[in-house]
Amino acid sequence: MVPPRSLGEVVLALVRSAAVRDEIARADHTARFAVSGNEVIAALGATRPRALILDGEHADTRALLSRFESVALDQTLVIVVSRDATKDPIPGAHVLVAEGSLRAVIAAVTQQQSVPALDFTRMLAISVLEGQLDQALERVADQVAECFGLERCVISVRGDSTGGAASGSHTWDSFAWTTTAERCRAASLSRATLIAPASDDGCESYLAVPLDSPLGTYGFVGLVAERVFVFTPAQQAALVAVAARLATELSWRTIHQRTSEELDRLGNAPGHDLLLAMWNRMAMAELANMHVSGSKRSTLPLAAAIVDVLDLQGINMRNGLEIGDRLLRRIADAVRATIRAEDVVGRWAGDKIAIILHGTAIEGAQRVAERLRAAFDARPLDLPTGGALALPVTVGIAALGPNEDAISLMNRAVYAAKQARDGGIAISRASTGPAPRISQPLEIGDELRAMVGGAYRLQHEISRGGMGVVYRAEDLALERPVALKMLRPDLAEDQAFVEQLRVEAA
Repeated sequence: MVPPRSLGEVVLALVRSAAVRDEIARADHTARFAVSGNEVIAALGATRPRALILDGEHADTRALLSRFESVALDQTLVIVVSRDATKDPIPGAHVLVAEGSLRAVIAAVTQQQSVPALDFTRMLAISVLEGQLDQALERVADQVAECFGLERCVISVRGDSTGGAASGSHTWDSFAWTTTAERCRAASLSRATLIAPASDDGCESYLAVPLDSPLGTYGFVGLVAERVFVFTPAQQAALVAVAARLATELSWRTIHQRTSEELDRLGNAPGHDLLLAMWNRMAMAELANMHVSGSKRSTLPLAAAIVDVLDLQGINMRNGLEIGDRLLRRIADAVRATIRAEDVVGRWAGDKIAIILHGTAIEGAQRVAERLRAAFDARPLDLPTGGALALPVTVGIAALGPNEDAISLMNRAVYAAKQARDGGIAISRASTGPAPRISQPLEIGDELRAMVGGAYRLQHEISRGGMGVVYRAEDLALERPVALKMLRPDLAEDQAFVEQLRVEAA
């Protein structure tokens, strides 16, 4: 045992590995080595060492960590060192360290570390409810990293990786993600800081907590510091709070998605869209399959056009649902007045109208799209408050390709309409070949055609916020438009909140 200057200034260690012992001795010449767990308890009862290092392979380590619940360790940092900190992490420590990073950790804990201030104001605004899930997770990962003043935040939902640096410059390859995910999972299981070597001969520090909700665990959210850094209890508590809210919102999104899919399956069949007096999505999908099959048998060309209504949610919010409905009907009327009797028209989504152009090649579809644009421009919608609202649409067109099915044809037309919108142009042709793969090409709710309660048919999303999502719906019993709010599940379980909502609705 190396004679200490003062036990309160030394590193106290209980190690089995000679390599770990030598590493500690080289890093801190005041290290004191104990030979048993009882000696460690006695030393801790007498004074407080700067750090307590426990060898993960020592027989007394697990028992010691369980005994520390009854021993005050406010002044002592408990470090467990192992060859691979991700394998079978031992709970109860403050820090888990891989052997290769031990000397750097000892050097760092002897100094006062600089802890970034937590940005609680920005944390309150973090949410995954807006937009497509993968994009929402990427945005939230950057926001969490910035709120904690650290280099990276990593969010994993059911094994998928999403994360980034606050600067947006970090990218994943499969090896980097696998390594990071393993370390974050180990940190999440142990509820401790995990420090391991980095690829640039430095060290990285990890803190992670599970995304737990009453409906199950969705993965984890983790923080990464690109240096030796011991996360504080305040940072861990803040990360737990952020993860709890994200898990609740992920639960809500999951319930919403499953419910809408089930309602769509049970409550819909091919038929007419009552608002626009045209075929609904289910009918259009079947009709598209029939026309594609007929085109292949007859060798006649076939094209599809998608009329995409821009910012329908914003129009509803600014002008009211009645104006939004009138706008959709005006666009539908213009489409029917422009196309031929043999062409098929129907609602493809809440803000999209599809047209199947029988016997028409891409050049013919281009001419149809130009006539549609002229019809839209000639029919602005008069507003009750004065002025007129131009019909805000883009048109995407696609021609049936060899060996292409109906859904692929329609998706290419949808993607072309999106390219027109993003490019600020009126009409866009789809490229040949399949449309680029999109994980979620439409927003949640964009394709809802479900029946709710047997009386309300969902049309499209109006808005969403912290309490839930509001949909434009049709009351089929009373033949009137309604706004239907779907609450988050945690709020739906709050009896006081539900009663307050009932009173407001009444």
